[in-house]
Amino acid sequence: MYTLLVENNKSALFATRELLVSYGHRVDAATSPNEALAKARLKNYDLVILDLDLPDESSMKLLTKLGRSIPFLPVFGLIDEMSITKVMRAIKMSAIDVFKKPLTLKDIIFMQHQVTETILV
Repeated sequence: MYTLLVENNKSALFATRELLVSYGHRVDAATSPNEALAKARLKNYDLVILDLDLPDESSMKLLTKLGRSIPFLPVFGLIDEMSITKVMRAIKMSAIDVFKKPLTLKDIIFMQHQVTETILV
């Protein structure tokens, strides 16, 4: 799967990218919302994994922009601390699901299954 990973923490970016690559994903990374939006508009990603804890609510703004400009692009959120309010807000704004950091192999398998189901429907 061709994945866009949006994470501003370099160590978290590296660890998540390595896990995704080890499970067969081709990963492009972006460390800012503007970089992510530009990449998403240029390439045909299978999914986006978005850090929902980016500063200044920029992750929620990016989620909205992705939903408007690339409506069928599956986006999954990552969050440091689970907050029902933040999770529900992300899902309302088009995230398919939200996972607590760090991402696990089980999470990746679930994402792939969700993306595959979306494509087949």
